[in-house]
Amino acid sequence: MTPDSSPSANGFRGSADVMEPLAVLERCTDFAPGDRATLEGLAAQMTERDYPVGSVIFVQGDPPGSCYLVQSGRVQLSSPRPDGRPHTRATLGPGTLVGEMTALLDRARTSTATALEPVSAWEIPASALQAAFRGDPRLAHTMMLSVMELIVDQDAQAVRRMGLPPVQRLATILLDLQRTEGVGEGKPLSMTPAELALAAGESQTTFVMNLGRLRRAGAIETRDDHVVIMSLERLRRLAE
Repeated sequence: MTPDSSPSANGFRGSADVMEPLAVLERCTDFAPGDRATLEGLAAQMTERDYPVGSVIFVQGDPPGSCYLVQSGRVQLSSPRPDGRPHTRATLGPGTLVGEMTALLDRARTSTATALEPVSAWEIPASALQAAFRGDPRLAHTMMLSVMELIVDQDAQAVRRMGLPPVQRLATILLDLQRTEGVGEGKPLSMTPAELALAAGESQTTFVMNLGRLRRAGAIETRDDHVVIMSLERLRRLAE
């Protein structure tokens, strides 16, 4: 952070210092509908943060705290499996909020946030976020719509999978997981085959047979108890 962008001693920015975080808020779809006075008040309490690769921003179970508006880099949200290995729940990039729901609801963190790349983000104190949403109905309405869209999208995914032939359903699940995690070809997905079998609603025997079909088609491989997508093009064809 440059000296002239630091908050003043009382924790608030001067009018000139507010311009950069204010512009960031105005470009963010979650905040753009807000009243300018609301956004100025929020910008005055934001702090720029940098996180090296591998840095843990917060841990699942931590007390509620600030949320973060990502400017550059990618943040992984994960939860531990019973064996201690992380299960990726989402990968978030520039322009997205991290930890906003627990900040608004004043609840413990529901996942662990880790920097997958060097991350630059604006920290927004929970108290400032809560005050902004209480005082500006347009912000609350926008957030409500975002949550509803997420729920509808998840329902749409479930409906889309219903009634599909087993191999097609499994290919669709793998593609949905790949999009969520932002994993490219040749990189392992976070879910184990056992977890994928549960997600597909299949017996272990049926699942292994269908996984073998995808492997023989050159779409995937299995390595160290993880599925690796080798050809997104082939997997998409199998999901059609």
